[in-house]
Amino acid sequence: MNRFNPGQVVTTPGALAALEASGESLFDYLTRHLSDDWGDISAEDARENELSLENGWRLLSAYTLKNRDRDLGDYGCTHLARW
Repeated sequence: MNRFNPGQVVTTPGALAALEASGESLFDYLTRHLSDDWGDISAEDARENELSLENGWRLLSAYTLKNRDRDLGDYGCTHLARW
């Protein structure tokens, strides 16, 4: 069971293009985010995510794709964007 409701899941065309170029699946990264695997964030951001889970605030996750592009998820709704 997830510790939070992701709300509406949306993504940008740039994030979809980066995923396609890397040959990876959006759903793999979304599953990681929903499983509290925040990826490549700082220890400070991970601690902030724990506070956010307790208080219903935004969650941050960031993942580096296999081709070294960076994909970021931010919670308000679950939004995937390319940085």
